[in-house]
Amino acid sequence: MFWLILHKIGLVSLFWLLWSPQSSFLLNVIVTQR
Repeated sequence: MFWLILHKIGLVSLFWLLWSPQSSFLLNVIVTQR
């Protein structure tokens, strides 16, 4: 039960990061870090 809630929170935060205005900046940081 706890892991299911944690997983859902992780998915929600992931979608929020994708839809947030800073998503492009975060993607650029991730790409440049490689």
